[in-house]
This record gives sequence, C-alpha cells and structure tokens, in this order.
Amino acid sequence: MIYLCQKAAHLMMNQSRLLLFFFALTTLTYMACDDDSDMRAPVEYNPNCCVYSTMQRDDVNQRWEAVIELATGNWDTIPETVRPAASFQLPIGVNRLNDFSGNRHLYTDFNGVNLVVQDLTTFDTTRLALNDPETGQKIEGSLFLQEGRNSDEYFLYSGLEGRVYGIDLAARSLSVALDTFPLGFDLLNDFVYSPSENYFVFMGQINQGFTERLYTATIYDNATKNLVARDTFPQRLFGFVPDPDAGRMFALTFPENQFGYRLYEVQFRGADGLSYTELSAENLAIGQLSEQLQTLHTASNSYLCYGESPPFKVVYQLDLDNGDLRAQIVLEEFGTMIKLDGE
Repeated sequence: MIYLCQKAAHLMMNQSRLLLFFFALTTLTYMACDDDSDMRAPVEYNPNCCVYSTMQRDDVNQRWEAVIELATGNWDTIPETVRPAASFQLPIGVNRLNDFSGNRHLYTDFNGVNLVVQDLTTFDTTRLALNDPETGQKIEGSLFLQEGRNSDEYFLYSGLEGRVYGIDLAARSLSVALDTFPLGFDLLNDFVYSPSENYFVFMGQINQGFTERLYTATIYDNATKNLVARDTFPQRLFGFVPDPDAGRMFALTFPENQFGYRLYEVQFRGADGLSYTELSAENLAIGQLSEQLQTLHTASNSYLCYGESPPFKVVYQLDLDNGDLRAQIVLEEFGTMIKLDGE
C-alpha cells in the first residue's frame, strides 16, 4: 500500500511538471524565418567567451547544437549534430548535457529509452539503454539528468520509479544511487546534484489551500544515502545551478507577491540545511524567463538565463557577485532553445 501511494504521488508530480513543460515550450516557441536567414556569423567554441545550446526548428522538424558568442550574440549551428526533433515528449526537466572536458554531448532519445553520447570531434554516437539494473525494465518517468563528479559520472532521477540512478559511462552501466526515499512535499519543482558536497537536492512545494505555498528543499547524502536536512525557501526559487567547485548554488526568484526576478546565492550548511543570500538589490529589468534554461559561465563570473523580451529572444547575463544585470544578448532569428549550457 505504501509503495502504491508513493507511485501515485510521483505520478502526480510528473503530471504537474508536464503542464509546466508545455507552458515553457509555448512561451519559447516562435515561427522562424527561412533557412538562409537564420545563419549568423560563424563562431568557434571558446569556453572563455561562448556558451553552448541545443536549439530546435519545428518547421523543419530538426534539433541541433549551436554555439553562442556572448559579446556579440553571433551564433553558429553544428550541422553534424542535426537529428529529428522529438516535439513534445518526456522526460521533463534537464535531459541534455555537454561534457566540455570530454568534448561530447549527452542527451536522452525519444521517450528516454537510451542515453545517447555524441563525440563532438568525430560526431559518432553511442547508446546506453536506460534500464533499471535490478528489474531490467525500461526506466519510466525520467525527469532530470545531472552531471556527477567527473566526466564519466551522471545521475538520472525518475519520478515514477522514485529512484535516483547512477550512470557510469566508462563502464557503460547503471546503478541505483538512491531508493525509497521520502520527499515530504506535494510537487517537485527541481532536482540538482552538488558535486562538491556529493548531495542530491530536491526542490519542492507544499500546497496549503488554494493560494498558500510552502517551498522546501530535501537533501540526501549520496555517500551515506541518509537524509541530511529539510529546509524551507524564503519564497519560490527556480533555475538552481550548482557551482561545481564550491558548496553553493545560484537560483532566481519566481515573480510573485510583487517580487520580480532576483538572483540568490544558496549555500549548504550540512544538518542546518541551506542559507540564502539575495544578491540583487532590486527586481531585474528582464523579460519572461524559461524555468529550465539557466547555466553558470564561470569564465565571466556570470549566471546566464534565457528568456524573451518581445519580439526578441534574449540571453541575460547576471553578475554572480552582486546580482546585477550585466548584459543582454539578443538572439535574432533564433529557433526554440531547449538547453543553455555554460562552463
């Protein structure tokens, strides 16, 4: 009975995130122009001045990788990464990553059947079946793919299975990293892995009536598999991006209760949970943002987030020290972006 209740709760979280997913794609999609007009001045990927993205053109049913030059907004596609667009599909959340040190791109294919690894030198692809190592069955409801502590370690969270899976690319194997753990909230908003702390962090909310919400963080230690802490947010935060070299994360406030977008720094305090520092002194003058398209660009000490300020698509660059809006990179004639990845 307890197991069935947990499965039902995970299914409800999955359905709720599906609605958010459709909403996010709706706000990001627009009709692109003809094929010749959407090529900008070519740029070579340089992690000191560029970021990576995955983009999609629904009118030609294609998805591919692109490089964006932050200073100019110039971008260039990588033709060898073109693949059919999967349109509206599960999993929901982050399911595309780039391994810069290994010069490869990782993504889950249609319905999350395989993890696809593409070498960005040869552009060859290999596939790892995403099957539960204990049951042998396909992993259902894969919500989030997260980077681990090195270029061969990744984690995948399944809402329907109620498990965090460890992925070892070198051994081409999956393991159960965390199982049968209580989350303690009604809706999962985000899931991140902190390499510096070796923590799994689940961000969620508790619904108190029709209008009241309590925002929570549930933290598990990957080494001991034990609950580290449960904590609450000062208000709803989203776009959590961990700093790979320090025990901290960055996130944005969700516009509500007369607050707009502001940048927060989140730090781990072990059993005491999390501490929150508001970096932005005032609401940021930026347009509507996607809830999943954020990244850190450590070379420029920036938090990057993708959104729109009609009629343009924009990458906003925020200073990690003071939360100020440093620059707006306008992406003209850009298709639907489904991943923004820095270094």
